[in-house]
Amino acid sequence: MKSLTGYGTTRGWLTLCWTSLYCLAGFSGAALAPVCSATPRLIASSHKRNEQCNQEALWPESSKSAARYPHDPVPATTVVAGPSSAGVSSFPRQVAHIVFSDLTPALALQPEFFRDVHNALARELGVGRLVNGETYDAVCGGFLLQPYDLWNDSHGSADYFLKSRLSLVELLFRAIEERVARQAASARKPGLARILGREVGAPDAVAARAMVEQAITELNARMRAAGLEFHYHNGLLQFAQDGLIQSRLSEPCWALLRDAVWANAEIELKEAFHAADGRRADAAFHVAKALESVVKVISDQKGWTRGNENGASAYIDNLVSQQNGRFIAPWEAELLKAFFKHVRNPHGHGAGSQPPPAFNEKQTAWALESSMAWMKSLILRC
Repeated sequence: MKSLTGYGTTRGWLTLCWTSLYCLAGFSGAALAPVCSATPRLIASSHKRNEQCNQEALWPESSKSAARYPHDPVPATTVVAGPSSAGVSSFPRQVAHIVFSDLTPALALQPEFFRDVHNALARELGVGRLVNGETYDAVCGGFLLQPYDLWNDSHGSADYFLKSRLSLVELLFRAIEERVARQAASARKPGLARILGREVGAPDAVAARAMVEQAITELNARMRAAGLEFHYHNGLLQFAQDGLIQSRLSEPCWALLRDAVWANAEIELKEAFHAADGRRADAAFHVAKALESVVKVISDQKGWTRGNENGASAYIDNLVSQQNGRFIAPWEAELLKAFFKHVRNPHGHGAGSQPPPAFNEKQTAWALESSMAWMKSLILRC
């Protein structure tokens, strides 16, 4: 999903119920008074920080405890039936605390960082500047905390307004993750190259990754607490799955795929979720490609690839070979081959005069979850 408002829009994203809640209960009237009062303070504090190059928090400690931690800590297993007015209205302020009070000073994020995020979203929305502000971090903060005004034509519908703010959240966290990944790559360089590649004032790569992981965990917990049925991972903000599947399967799988060796599988899995969210017929095809990439990488890394393999089945034979130590059992090889035969292959060839292959929503969900279970299991065996 490039952004929730653009060509990555998925399944309509928000129901009419959500829109009404956002407009009438969560982001208008008296419920928005704290947001309205915080916005100019965010801009002023952000401008002051840029001029003085200090790392002051954007809000006083007294406001942090009230605005960000009404039920601190948020349990990881928090389940909310639907969006609540209090939760939705406080969510932007909580995200602003995570980004501007925690990550900005800790990772030494400069205005140029926020400029790039701003420009990406502004291009997607087709506007010149999101909101007025002295600096780009102030603009991003002001946009995030801006109250919805039904009579402001630039705000559009409440649905559009909320999507655009969620898009900003997605882009901010994606850019932060990419920055930390670049820092980790620089940390592996020898001597002077490592020193020159490190941002001034930034923590070491391991500490930075830990900070970001903690921030992402809090972001997801805040969304659950607000009843927003989304989950952020690997640069994407997507519909949340069942809580048990999310914690036992989805999150561990995405975490494993962050390793550069699985980069192609990660890209293909993201495309599969894009397709599934958009109810496209090729979601199962893309998730099967992700699984096939994992199988091929394992065969290559183990030195089992001969170079004459003509498809996924041959690579599976490399993994099940007794000569190679039976990386997987024969029954597992049969299941994998059946998956590629019945799920991937029909989508990988032209339908001709026959009806094109089509999976219903339940079958697509099964294909996604089954493939992620296989990927997680295979990678953990390496």
